[in-house]
Amino acid sequence: MLRFWTCLAVSMLVTSVAAQNRDSSIDAYVRSTMEERAIPGLALAVFRNGEPVIDAGYGLASLELGVPVTSQTVFPIASVTKVFTATLVMKRIEEGKLALDQRLGDLLDGLPEAWRPVTVAQMLAHTSGLPDVIVNPMTGEWLGDSRDDALAKAAKLPMQFEPGTAWSYNQTNYVLLGAILERQSGKSFETELTERILAPLGLGKTVFGDARRVVAGRGAWYSRIDFSGPEPRLAKEPYVSWVTYPDFVHTCAALNTTASELGRFVDRLAAGAVLAPATVEKMWQRQSLKDGTAAGMDPETGMGLGWIVEEPGGRRVVGGTGGATVAFRHAVAERLTVVVLTNCQGANPDGIATEILGRLLQTPAGAGK
Repeated sequence: MLRFWTCLAVSMLVTSVAAQNRDSSIDAYVRSTMEERAIPGLALAVFRNGEPVIDAGYGLASLELGVPVTSQTVFPIASVTKVFTATLVMKRIEEGKLALDQRLGDLLDGLPEAWRPVTVAQMLAHTSGLPDVIVNPMTGEWLGDSRDDALAKAAKLPMQFEPGTAWSYNQTNYVLLGAILERQSGKSFETELTERILAPLGLGKTVFGDARRVVAGRGAWYSRIDFSGPEPRLAKEPYVSWVTYPDFVHTCAALNTTASELGRFVDRLAAGAVLAPATVEKMWQRQSLKDGTAAGMDPETGMGLGWIVEEPGGRRVVGGTGGATVAFRHAVAERLTVVVLTNCQGANPDGIATEILGRLLQTPAGAGK
């Protein structure tokens, strides 16, 4: 049965950009990868120097209903939400309302003494050492149902490490950044992000809503994480079940969008339409720890201010990843963006996006059409 659905999904293809704008090798790679990894549906968007060159949907948004993925299909982007949060924080820094070296203790009241020296930059880059407000990311158990409750319980926990001395991905960082943004603006994070970034860029399909909300155009979500057997098994309910997000973690996750809208956001940001180029450059620089070593999950995958920063072969590439389902990569010098959104948890979207970016970087603009 799985092979039937996989073959059906890979055989169905919808695109909103003229067929001549599709690189046949990219097309073949996506199709074969979907079949190999049993990915039901995938959306791919590519922007090169401000122009959308690929905007394609592959496979099925719903296996149950046989609904194809199109360029208009909406996907939950999970932690890719954090790049939007980081951009909004940098906007306030650009306006002089925040500073990267500003201390948490000077921005919010009632915090533990050990939290007070943590800086805005350290929260953006996950080098704060703060205890995490999520108990178990694999079950979606949070310390509390509200921000105040979760932070009060986190305040009783020890620091993970001295701020700035190590890297550890942490939801508390972005919960606190949200509290700072809301205190300064007097508006909800959702409202400020919509008014200041989403609406001006015309990102009308980029909306908040977890699995409990009805989101127009959003397909189903599947998972193959933690399942074993002779071939990948798909499950309807995600193994990682934190697709339900309390409102206070909307700065960490809960956005939904299309591949083309996410690509447009990254491309317009790169073009200076959201932040000044100098601010974007600062956001996209890999951060360092106090001992001078680069901050990040491993030597190859570093962390900027809310963005992944990689330098394969000396070429700077920034991006984001979320939910083990979606990822994007942007080659800075070439202004080339690749967005891969899937509905299959465990699809390795980072690997797919990186592979497509690498192939496109070897192909001059206009070739292979």
